[in-house]
Amino acid sequence: MRAPVARFRPPVLIFVGFVVIQAVSAAVLFATKLGLAPASIEAFYLGSELAMTRPRSLAGLLEVAVPHLLAIPLTLFIVIHLVGWAGIVRKEALEVLARLSFALAGVGLMAGMGVRYLWPGLSAVKLGVPVVTGRNRSNFAYTYPPRENFTRSEPRVWGQVRPWTRRARC
Repeated sequence: MRAPVARFRPPVLIFVGFVVIQAVSAAVLFATKLGLAPASIEAFYLGSELAMTRPRSLAGLLEVAVPHLLAIPLTLFIVIHLVGWAGIVRKEALEVLARLSFALAGVGLMAGMGVRYLWPGLSAVKLGVPVVTGRNRSNFAYTYPPRENFTRSEPRVWGQVRPWTRRARC
């Protein structure tokens, strides 16, 4: 005998809504901290002489990755099972979404370490930009602007922090 799950659809949808709100707020925090350009992601993980920041250490990357290795799969597991149990999505579509969600979560968790230790071009993966095979780095605007763009003769706007006056983050 099947349990009457139709009455549980509204609470499950509310829970899924809260998870979506949390994911959107995490994306906004990501965008404000790291930026939305592959070059800014590279600068975050590899350090930048211009901004006087050091490269991310393995300990620093693990401090972020280890809690996320439990939290993200656990959240996906709960949401997928609740949505499947409440019958909100068909079984076939739910299976595809579950596999895709877990795969993208794993890639997203490891992409930061990939940018730092494997290849800076993985910053596009960290952003979720599809990497087209056969293109080189310059086609994705991964390269930093030329040095002459950062001369000290630029006019200063009130409240703007010049790159050479920023303190290094530890």
